[in-house]
Amino acid sequence: MMGSFKGKKLQKTRPLIDKLKEIGQKYEVSPAQVALNWTVNYHKDRILAIPGASNVNQAESNAKSMQINLTLEDMEQINRVSKNITEI
Repeated sequence: MMGSFKGKKLQKTRPLIDKLKEIGQKYEVSPAQVALNWTVNYHKDRILAIPGASNVNQAESNAKSMQINLTLEDMEQINRVSKNITEI
């Protein structure tokens, strides 16, 4: 089922995952929360993020992601790493 997230294809995304984890540790939040915050704030003029939630915990986690104050440098680091990922 999610073949893009297995094996060699997963390895291509490893640097981005590692960067999201690193920044998440800095703010004591999950990599997913960092990614959502970056998507909403760094790309606010081009992307409208509509996160899904199957339960209350996921909805709360999504909401908490907007309480993080990523620095411009944090967001630019994520952006640089993400640009190195080509078609997966």
